[in-house]
Parts: sequence; structure tokens; C-alpha cells
Amino acid sequence: MKNYIILGLFVAIFTASITSCETSDLNTNNQNDTFLLEKNGTTNGHWNLINIKGGFLGLNEDYKPGDVKWTFNSKNSTLSIEDNISKGVSYDIIKPGDYHYYILNKKGISYLFIEDFEFGHIIRIKNTLKIDQGNTTSGPLTDGYVLTFKK
Repeated sequence: MKNYIILGLFVAIFTASITSCETSDLNTNNQNDTFLLEKNGTTNGHWNLINIKGGFLGLNEDYKPGDVKWTFNSKNSTLSIEDNISKGVSYDIIKPGDYHYYILNKKGISYLFIEDFEFGHIIRIKNTLKIDQGNTTSGPLTDGYVLTFKK
């Protein structure tokens, strides 16, 4: 008799756990997510990298305006990266070149995607642009970089 009670309790708990899951819990297409192709031009134009912080080793590297320049073109959603650093100084977060980009707005937070790969949380305050690789759509990372740009 004791075995039937335990079995009945197990079946009741199992059934309750299965039926409590709603279809909306399984839906991976969040309707609050919005893809922005930069129609408003928030990041549009030339941005000079001035600092990179973070990473596994705790990097804190300053750059002169013009050393590394990112140019966002909101009309065709392209990002051009120029690396003008010479004499062995390394900037290797992303290689110079032209890339397609878009911004995903998820629950009021904007994330930059470059060539369909998430690059980080992007914030613009006046003439400062920050990209925080430690803040992603899937949660925080411990070894991401924070890139700071000035217009």
C-alpha cells in the first residue's frame, strides 16, 4: 500500500510539472525583440576608439584619435574598421575591413551584431559610444572587453 501512495504522489508531481509549462514558455521568438537597421542613425558616422578595458588579463589600453576608426553607415548597414596603429602595437579585437551590422533591441537594451555574430551591448551617450562585450543577450560574460569611442 505504501508503494502505491509513493507511486501516486510521483505521478501527480510529474503530471503537474508537465501541465504547468505553457506554450509561451517554449516560444523562443520573443515579440519584444526588435531588429534595427539603424534607420535613425544613432551610431552613424566616424567613431575613434579611445580605450579598451577588460578581457581575461584586465587590459586597459588608451588610443589616440585616428589610431582605430570605426565608421557606421546606417544607409547600407555597413561598418568599416580602419587600423592606423604602427610600430608593433596590436589592436586585435576585430580585424580591419568592411562588415555588415545590425542592432537588436531586446527588452530596451541594444546589442550590436557584426556579420550576424553578437559583439556586445551598445550604448550611446552624446558623443561617446560604448560597446560592452560582457553584457550579451544570453547573459553576462566574465572576460569581455569594453570599447569606448568618441565622435
